[in-house]
Amino acid sequence: MACRSASSVLRVASRLPCSLPSRASSAAATAVNPLSERYHSKLLEQPPTLVTPLESGLRVASENTGSETVTIGFWIDAGSRVENSTNNGMAHFFEHMAFKGTTHRTQSMLAVEVENMGAQLNAYTSREHTVFYCCCLKEKMPTIVDMLSDIIQNPLVHGQDVENERGVIIRESQEIDNMMDEVTLDYLHAVAYEGTPLEQTILGSIENIKTLTRDQLVDFVASHYRARHMVLAAAGGIDHRSLVEEAEKHWDPKCKLAGARQLPEPIRGQFTGNEKRLINTDMQLAHVALVVEGCSWTDPDFFALKVANLLLGDWNRMEVSPRANLAQQLSRREGCHTYTSPLTCYADTGTWGTYYTSEAAGVEHTALCVLDEWKRLCLHVTEEEVQRAIHAVKVQFFSNLDTSASICEEIGRQLLVYGRRMPLAEVDARLDAVNAEWVMDACSRRILNKTPAVVAIGPVTSLPSHEAMTARLRT
Repeated sequence: MACRSASSVLRVASRLPCSLPSRASSAAATAVNPLSERYHSKLLEQPPTLVTPLESGLRVASENTGSETVTIGFWIDAGSRVENSTNNGMAHFFEHMAFKGTTHRTQSMLAVEVENMGAQLNAYTSREHTVFYCCCLKEKMPTIVDMLSDIIQNPLVHGQDVENERGVIIRESQEIDNMMDEVTLDYLHAVAYEGTPLEQTILGSIENIKTLTRDQLVDFVASHYRARHMVLAAAGGIDHRSLVEEAEKHWDPKCKLAGARQLPEPIRGQFTGNEKRLINTDMQLAHVALVVEGCSWTDPDFFALKVANLLLGDWNRMEVSPRANLAQQLSRREGCHTYTSPLTCYADTGTWGTYYTSEAAGVEHTALCVLDEWKRLCLHVTEEEVQRAIHAVKVQFFSNLDTSASICEEIGRQLLVYGRRMPLAEVDARLDAVNAEWVMDACSRRILNKTPAVVAIGPVTSLPSHEAMTARLRT
């Protein structure tokens, strides 16, 4: 139910509304050729994203793709980073409570109503956002807007439901504790953003889950789920005027969540180069994450770093003919099993780097190869490989916008972060503006002579010291 990571350039741009996927698969690369006539005609045929602000502060945005189905949802600018150490886990806890019923609908009424429409009702929480959305036939739009508005504005938070849900969330937390990739990335946030809200997990600590109260939940929603911090987004077979009319019925200036509450200024996500090692020689594989500070969604270097991210690539030992330079190096020697190159962006910061799994014998070699490849991206990148990576980004981005759900996701998140939706043609143009010089410059300013954040779990005794890895990045 929870999303654990939340989780997308011309230099003149100041706020860049775009989300690009983190990698391109070889299968997707054959789906659409970015150089083809069909690709460019598709960019020009994109329906406009219409946006209407309501007096309550809610923004209503939609894109009509002409399909028979529609995805409708509320994107709320409140995730775990608006919490503090005492109420961390609150946004995720409420996500669990939201479908327990409202002052107008019991839990069973909600379930029957959704089932009778053949709809799919979902929610997720990330570090920056909470989302409630529904996929349904287009003629059910008025009912869905009414239902989602009711869930957000009129939640019926019973004390007994809170108690019952504690156990569910604790079990979810225990399950995640057995997922080493999730554990590693949570520790990574703790060392990369120590002392700021971004260090907090989305679920919160077990202690918090056991002690959060009904009154805290109600106050959290009333404080952070304000109309001015929300976007009602829709994509598919949607008429914008009708959507606005339905929204106005439930979100007039006198509705419960209109206006604003005085909240503390958000704390900036200050990156700290630190490390955490949990040595366990009984584990079969080591899990290691190495990152430097990347960029925010709105950073002018976003697209250049995205291309660098694709140049690093992803790899697993089952892959026969890896193309990325790092993958080729690691495939020649036993040890490393997999690696990925996550680019994680937030409103004011982000991380860029590599996460890998390896047998004990390959931990040191893999770390050194990763650091050397980072350094290569700062100093020796060719235009040919940059163009190849640009095409891969375009293919994956284009392929990931084939459903109303993915389009709706882009609309909601981009309006929260950037205030507008970037047209596909603009994304294409910004990617075309990236060249080898820009990639090397963007990487150099973030990698060379910087201190990485490092998390290592498992048989990692051979991993170089934090000081040695930092020295490896010096010029």
